[in-house]
Amino acid sequence: MNRGNFIVVDGVDGVGKSVIELALLERIGGEVFDSVSWGKEDLGERPDVSLTGECDVVLTAEPTYSGLGSDIRRTLISNLKRGVFPYGLLIGAYSLDRDIQLRNLVLPVLARGRDVVQSRSVASSLCYQTLSAEDEGLDPVAVRDEVLRSTGNVFELSYAPDLLIIPTIGKGEDLMLRFEARGKKDDAIFEKMDFLERVKVCYESDWLREIFEKSGSAVAYLDAGISIESTREQAIDIYDAWLATGKIPREFRKIPSS
Repeated sequence: MNRGNFIVVDGVDGVGKSVIELALLERIGGEVFDSVSWGKEDLGERPDVSLTGECDVVLTAEPTYSGLGSDIRRTLISNLKRGVFPYGLLIGAYSLDRDIQLRNLVLPVLARGRDVVQSRSVASSLCYQTLSAEDEGLDPVAVRDEVLRSTGNVFELSYAPDLLIIPTIGKGEDLMLRFEARGKKDDAIFEKMDFLERVKVCYESDWLREIFEKSGSAVAYLDAGISIESTREQAIDIYDAWLATGKIPREFRKIPSS
């Protein structure tokens, strides 16, 4: 049996990851096990491969929406800027959450020949945790190195996504407008324009791309600032070309011009 495909969509908050994920799920087709909705329903257990039945594709997210991932979302993120938790604990929590999901759900699903589409990855920790730590006066390079040394993150990069899609957008102001339109307030510490601009630069950096390419991922960028339909079309074009050739088309290998 052939191994399934592991596809990750990662980028700055508000850029349109969910649009891409939905487009990919529709393109792959078949029955979907949505571990995100499962976790949000607070069913009291972390989903594993036994719950996926005969589905064709599984949707996952980091942090997860159950167990430790739920604690991260409800407690750690909201207190990040208040200095309540040391960064070593934050890095370890994210790392452990992704390690558990990878072992219990993602890898067993892939081993059964089914695909996984995931929102966020260790790339989010490399950008958000590093820049948040810098704002607190810590050395961002040291924090980045700590993220890369953390056991769960090392494990995830050893099973790096086959395809990593990073949606980009021209200006931080455009992201702020999206937040206002959505009335999104839950992660407000991440939703300051200066911070978003710096996170955007991180996702577009050569060093981040190189980390994933050296781990075996094909990395693609798309312009999420045109329209929802264009974002969907670009995501499908990337996926179709990669699935057929194992390569990313030239126009998606570089950062879209603003």
